Amino acid sequence: PEEMAAALARHDEILRDAITSAGGRVLKTTGDGAIAVFESSADGIRASITAQQALGAEPWENARVRVRMGLHAGETLSRDEDHFGPVMNRAARIMAAGHGGQVLVSETAVHLAADGLAPETGFRDLGRHRLKDLTEPEHLFQLLHPGLPATFPDLKTLDARPNNLPLQATELVGRTQELAAIHLMLGSPAARLLTIAGPGGAGKTRLGLQVGADLIDSYRDGVWFVDLTADNSPADAFETVVRTLELPVSRTGEPLDVLKNRLRDRQMLLILDNFEQVVDAGSGVGELLAAAPELRVVITSRETLRVRGEQVYPVPPLALPHPDRSLGEIAESEAVRLFVERASEASPAFALDDGNARDVAAICLRLDGLPLAIELAAARLNVFTPSDLLDRITDRLDVLASGGRDLPDRQRTLWGAISWSYELLNEDERRLFELLSVFSSADLPALETVAANASGDGFIVDTLASLVDKSLVRRIETDGSYRFSMLQMIKEYAAGRLAGNSGEHAGVIAAHATYYSTLAALQQSDLDAAGRDRALTVLEADLDNLRAAWHFWVEQSDYPRLAAMFPGMWALHSARGWYHGAIALADDLLGILATTEASEERDSAEQALRVNQARALMAVHGYNLGVESAFQRALELAGSIGTSRDEAPVLRALASYYTQTADFPKAAELALRLLEIGDQLGDEALQIEARSALAATLLYFDIPGCLAHLDFVIAHYDPARHGSHRLGPDSGVVARISKAVMLWETGHAEAVVQLANEALEFADRIGHPFSRAWALYHCGFLAAIGGRWDEVRSLSERLAAISSEHDYPLWRTLATVLEGVARTALGEPEIGVKLTESGVELYEGLAPPPVFWPFVLGLRASVYAMAEDPAAALELVDQAIAIWEPGGVVPPELWVRRADLLRMIHGPTDEVEELYERGATVAAGLDMARWELRARTRLVALRREQRPGDDGLTELAELVATLAEGHDDDDYRAAQELLGT
Repeated sequence: PEEMAAALARHDEILRDAITSAGGRVLKTTGDGAIAVFESSADGIRASITAQQALGAEPWENARVRVRMGLHAGETLSRDEDHFGPVMNRAARIMAAGHGGQVLVSETAVHLAADGLAPETGFRDLGRHRLKDLTEPEHLFQLLHPGLPATFPDLKTLDARPNNLPLQATELVGRTQELAAIHLMLGSPAARLLTIAGPGGAGKTRLGLQVGADLIDSYRDGVWFVDLTADNSPADAFETVVRTLELPVSRTGEPLDVLKNRLRDRQMLLILDNFEQVVDAGSGVGELLAAAPELRVVITSRETLRVRGEQVYPVPPLALPHPDRSLGEIAESEAVRLFVERASEASPAFALDDGNARDVAAICLRLDGLPLAIELAAARLNVFTPSDLLDRITDRLDVLASGGRDLPDRQRTLWGAISWSYELLNEDERRLFELLSVFSSADLPALETVAANASGDGFIVDTLASLVDKSLVRRIETDGSYRFSMLQMIKEYAAGRLAGNSGEHAGVIAAHATYYSTLAALQQSDLDAAGRDRALTVLEADLDNLRAAWHFWVEQSDYPRLAAMFPGMWALHSARGWYHGAIALADDLLGILATTEASEERDSAEQALRVNQARALMAVHGYNLGVESAFQRALELAGSIGTSRDEAPVLRALASYYTQTADFPKAAELALRLLEIGDQLGDEALQIEARSALAATLLYFDIPGCLAHLDFVIAHYDPARHGSHRLGPDSGVVARISKAVMLWETGHAEAVVQLANEALEFADRIGHPFSRAWALYHCGFLAAIGGRWDEVRSLSERLAAISSEHDYPLWRTLATVLEGVARTALGEPEIGVKLTESGVELYEGLAPPPVFWPFVLGLRASVYAMAEDPAAALELVDQAIAIWEPGGVVPPELWVRRADLLRMIHGPTDEVEELYERGATVAAGLDMARWELRARTRLVALRREQRPGDDGLTELAELVATLAEGHDDDDYRAAQELLGT
């Protein structure tokens, strides 16, 4: 191994030197090879000669290293200094056709290099050859030079072995892993019958053909492709094989017998395409393999044969991109690569770029990575832009209704690819196939129950297994059991068939809605108990089915069904932070309630809905008129509710509302009443909610009291038992972040980062994206006041990503503000100011909770201060002070910031000194050691500058002595320097 490694290293060095000396650039190395690009064909040829001569002259220790090379010329696709596309792929295929020491050159490259080469350089015409990409033959030449060998065996192209592999208009895109897996399977002596299985349009035929091309050198008698499209019986199928191989037959001989006799001594690979319609011929294939020991058969089919010795390779969709990834990552996915190459054929000017990458990725996702569907879609870029095409595909699929005229009939339309399978089903299979279209996915009990209620036949196991075997239904193992689903394109076809039978369609939809409304109702008893997590998991697994059932009952105005579903649906949406969906649920049910007669029961139901609706609205949009209106209606209804337990949800919601609107006394009054009810009822969940609300009212006013409530919440809160009562950020997350902020303020820096990380981990553990967004913002805020700017930028990016994914506009705007602050601090003030102002403008447009606004003003002010515009920053700080002053207490940080800004503008004035003194006094009264430290440090420095000897050093020394360990920030270091320690 050491000798091999040394040889490879020297091999790479020789190639790299030859390439760079000719003005080329190495794009990448491939284990024992290299890919390079040159400005001209002549440069590439000169590099090849230099490399081959150097390799030949090298004194290799054991065996001579012989390298094959291939050159092709043309325009490549490029991105991020990489090159790719058909030209690059063709060059690789040319290289693969040669032998060690041989240099093969395409006709195009020869013509382009003709006038730029030395006289001793020449070419041998090798004629036209079919390469293993199955596309048009390539006219190849061998490079001749006095310093290179001239004699080699025949080229390793398709022409070297007998075959009838059909010419393909385009090369296969992607499928590297699939081909490697199939090659490995066929490399086993036991693998003589391999079925490549998948739905219509999955690319089975093209994959099978490429397997044949790649392995042709392994079969002395070649590779033979047999299209069984037109056959309907085993006899017809075997007759087609005989005819394709041009075997002589007798009038009395059965086709299978002829094959067994004639292929007995043949070493060949048979590719039998579209075998699903003659699947009964599977036993005959087994007989043929037994009679011909050197024969191997690859079958492409939507259905497996289920015969002895069969190995199955299920064809997955093409690797799909995530629309939110970078342009480079999107472009690397197989589905997008296929789309881009086919789109470029339809519209040569098309190129993947930042402007269309997300739309292209979304198209590929919408089409489930099915190659046929992607190719048909890409062909329409001569009519639509990617954005328009995505809209069309999303709304309807008729834009893909026709394909190229050179496609086989069965692939000329997208529906044709799927209907081909449908027409082969029996009546029971068709009925279940259509019924499956109403499910997003389902387990067996759901399918059996709905089938029994819709048609009276719940015994579907065998039929379902048959549809799985035919690749029309996918079986996915989840938590030890199977769920069944269809690819979206197949499902839409099945739905269309079901819709064509109005009576059956209505029965299936109603049976589906009944089953899932019952499923949701059955989970209600577990939502406030130890089984909550299990119940939520059950509901989440069938979320799309539940939503479909919900919409059905809304259309029927069936309040009892909806009311039974609502607790489970609401619990799931609130637990997962899906507040837009939660708001829609409440709107739907309120709309149905509005049509019912007034009653105490109706008022009670409406009150609970209004409160939940308002809290969801506040979680997404912050404070606005819709939130206020919903709370006002809940207050109107509260008078008709008699019990403390019924009063609790209103108190809980209103306490949060008044906290958000900065009316802390009112919020505290309501939270205390809630705590009283919780204590009376012995309800720990209410106690936790009340203490969370009280802690929020005491921030910056009573830090010891605030910390006591937060510690209670952290110690007792269990999301599985207590989380069902809360919308917005999770109590466990809020408590940890709030405590981190308070500890920072009080000078206990050592625990701040740990608590912030615990909050993020807690949000992840409970699977609550809204809570994670809340935590990310506040962690970013903590990092900003601590001056950790790289961390702020990283957190802002993570916050922006989760906000975009879940459509949280409030957090998305705050992410922009945080990014602006970070970029200003990191030396990009112009960009930072623009980002901050953009975020603030969007933030104001959302009518956010007033309590947030002073903090946003503070961040905005810090941006202008760092951008050396202290006057603008001062104006913002004064606005924040004006908001806080009516409440009686202004956070000390604002007095300190105002002093800093005035000093930047006017120097060390008396007013600056007074503001530092006020900040220190207020901070000391609130036990905010952090801000007291900053105020006193700057006060000492200011006084030393103005009047040495009266600097307040004693107070600073006393304060530093009280601080906990773990300080190593600018304020602490400045204090130590002033103290001379």
